[in-house]
Amino acid sequence: MPREVKQRLEKDALYYIRVEKLVPDLMGYFQPNEGTKIPHRIQSGLIIVEVKSGPPRIRHIYQTKMYSEVFNSQNPFLITDADISVEMMQFLSDHSHILNTSVGYSRVSIGTHHPSKISVGGGMTAGYFGWYHDNPFSLE
Repeated sequence: MPREVKQRLEKDALYYIRVEKLVPDLMGYFQPNEGTKIPHRIQSGLIIVEVKSGPPRIRHIYQTKMYSEVFNSQNPFLITDADISVEMMQFLSDHSHILNTSVGYSRVSIGTHHPSKISVGGGMTAGYFGWYHDNPFSLE
């Protein structure tokens, strides 16, 4: 883990890493420049990202929530390479509290990345990114 990230973690989080040997797939720190307009759902501070193959599952959401709560992150993301199923969308619609964390007013944001859905000239791929149920980076 990069020293810059370790310096921003609380001692309890460092203990968790050392003893439990569990860390999210990606961690980073976000600090916007002064005067920069940022989306209302994104907070300065630690960002937690879990990356999974296949459609998102309840256990993936809870794993992402666990990391958010252990590391005190208000920016938890679950990124998958497969679309969320209709059944999962219905379940989360009926049980939306499952996405809430105990850190501030944060929620797990679920994103789907399809790296090969859109081609760009020269054989390059721009990819496609979709969010359930709203885009946390929207400025509206």
